Amino acid sequence: MSLSRQRMVQVLIFMGLCYVLLVGLEVPLVFKNGFSLVSQDGFGTGQFSNSFVLDSEEDLKEKDAPNRPIDVPLLVPSQVKNERKIREIKSVLSSLVFDGSYVNMTSNDGFSGILKSAKEAFEVGKKFWKELELHKKEVGMQWGTAQRCDGWRSRDDEETVDGQVKCEKWIRDNDSNHSEQSKATWWLNRLVGRKKKVDFDWPFPFSEDRLFVLTLSSGLEGYHVNVDGRHVTSFPYRIGFALEDATGLSLNGDIDVDSVFAASLPTSHPNFAPQRHLDMSNRWKAPPLLDQSVDLFIGVLSAANHFAERMAIRRSWMQHQLIKSSNVVARFFVALHARKDINVELKKEAEFFGDVVIVPFMDNYDLVVLKTAAICEYGVHVAFAKNIMKCDDDTFVRVDAVIKEINKIQENRSLYVGNINYYHKPLRNGKWAVTYEEWPEEDYPPYANGPGYIISSAIANFIVSEFDRHKLKLFKMEDVSMGMWVEKFNSSSRPVQYVHSLKFSQAGCVDDYYTAHYQSPRQMICMWNKLQQLGRPQCCNMR
Repeated sequence: MSLSRQRMVQVLIFMGLCYVLLVGLEVPLVFKNGFSLVSQDGFGTGQFSNSFVLDSEEDLKEKDAPNRPIDVPLLVPSQVKNERKIREIKSVLSSLVFDGSYVNMTSNDGFSGILKSAKEAFEVGKKFWKELELHKKEVGMQWGTAQRCDGWRSRDDEETVDGQVKCEKWIRDNDSNHSEQSKATWWLNRLVGRKKKVDFDWPFPFSEDRLFVLTLSSGLEGYHVNVDGRHVTSFPYRIGFALEDATGLSLNGDIDVDSVFAASLPTSHPNFAPQRHLDMSNRWKAPPLLDQSVDLFIGVLSAANHFAERMAIRRSWMQHQLIKSSNVVARFFVALHARKDINVELKKEAEFFGDVVIVPFMDNYDLVVLKTAAICEYGVHVAFAKNIMKCDDDTFVRVDAVIKEINKIQENRSLYVGNINYYHKPLRNGKWAVTYEEWPEEDYPPYANGPGYIISSAIANFIVSEFDRHKLKLFKMEDVSMGMWVEKFNSSSRPVQYVHSLKFSQAGCVDDYYTAHYQSPRQMICMWNKLQQLGRPQCCNMR
């Protein structure tokens, strides 16, 4: 080998050694100057093992650029698992969907009446909600088309109001033309079908220039008008109407009012002024939902105009540490009101506090059961709750006591807890009468009183599934409906443990209560203050 070749080989060997030396020194420099920056920013030590176990493809995406550690920081898998992730629920609208297409409007089945009402209420609610979303400024009671009588008696097959026909045939005291011919003509018109309106020579059931007494009264189903003691007309309440909405009477036309006597005329409902009751402070906002299951979800039934009641609950038992820490979740469930200005304020309240779920149908007492179905749907699909509680907005709840009562029951056992009624019979007469068509059996199934009861998530999931498949029977008494659903679950799935306790008080407040019913906003605050100061439950007697 020539000298030049030997020198060439020596140079190459020297260059190879230098390369190996530089490579060996470069790796520690990268670890020292690169990864230490990440550790100082987020983790403290910067000491990592040479191998990672990536838990998911998502973890891989977080770590695929180690050569630019400042731009793409590393995440330690064990720390990601221990974080309590927050879920953001942006919509204030319930995801409960009522499919009215399957409702048979011609059926006379006892349970079909409430389905027909629900279909109509959801259709009206959909329209109202759409207008709210479009930020329309129309306010006031939406009365729809006017109802009036024109002198002819309603058909015998037409719907009645509290047993009264909507329109009577007008008869004046001084009318002397009650001949057989006029009666025969009237009956002929009834049989053939009237084509023309009544002659304006006989427009009203009273005489000109003559005193008369008009009486307006309200019943269970609508208003009734009498003239000189004789029934003239009745008309039903609009969907979503409440008697508190009737705060005045207006008379128009060529009528001279001599005197007015009013008895039990309701004054303006105090909750119609939400600015007087809502404390728009961040401290009352609902804590966020966590991406994990919760021990208990509490759904509170409320009316749209009950601003004071909801605010009192926010300031009292919703301040319990179990709720503030999101281990227990509470939400109000509210349907739409007939007054659009109330709905506007309700939507603002829901968006600010984050604790109101709006079920998009026009509110009606007979349809309260739909709010209960919405509570089950939210508890199962949104809150991921192990147990679901339903209560009213005049119910004070001792959250810790309810949790303790639930924990007494064997884990993974289906439960139904509350003040349970056994062998109760339907009332066939009176204000709360239930017809045999509505409930043909002599006894109700065992059911817990509505102001406060708890069911397990398995039962709630069954209810939601039955509702989605259009197999859930709806009854106008919400608490009886729940008893009916639990009984069906009990006979078709694993057994349910019924737990009866009088401490879920139905008639007010009792010693050592779990829930107390009929509590005013003032009493709510008082009971919460006593619970905090004395460390034990105590009733408040003021209203």
